[in-house]
Amino acid sequence: MLKINFQPKQTTKVLLSSLDKKPRDVLEQRFGLGSTSASPKTLEAIGQGYGITRERVRQIEEDALKRLHKSEAFTELQEVFDELKEKIDMLGSVVHEKEFLNTVGGESPAKNHIRFLLVLGDDFNHLREDDKFHHRWTVDSDRTEKIHEAFRRLHKELSSDDLLPEKEIFSRFLNHIKSVAVNVSRD
Repeated sequence: MLKINFQPKQTTKVLLSSLDKKPRDVLEQRFGLGSTSASPKTLEAIGQGYGITRERVRQIEEDALKRLHKSEAFTELQEVFDELKEKIDMLGSVVHEKEFLNTVGGESPAKNHIRFLLVLGDDFNHLREDDKFHHRWTVDSDRTEKIHEAFRRLHKELSSDDLLPEKEIFSRFLNHIKSVAVNVSRD
């Protein structure tokens, strides 16, 4: 497990304390941060609880995140965001969401708090799952695109009946990374 030097629950508690009750409650439910729910809820479920549309819940969530981003607490907690960025950068600048959260948050509800901090932080870009890759977070979009392109090339190169040792696959991947890096720098 990759150790973090802050307490995720305490950090989000400090951040959320600057919000009014309703926006705080919406964020707690959306991200699974509250003591009553360890699972994030959908916009629809939250809206039903308040008797409002899911679009209104989305607007409240968006506004609350903007307010937090401008808050004094956000500025004061910058070292937390810097540490998370450093951890992702150490792991190659792009990380599989679930694996990263398990690595830094363990099996605890702290994972929800860490995901919330990633959503809130300036340096983190969430890439949605697609037909090639799982949900992932990156701190360097250019490097991430090079890694993605190297994986695409490797996937194209390997036929479904190829059975290669891990070392050979890794070597081919590194060759594709080098090739992508050289081609990008020539452009």
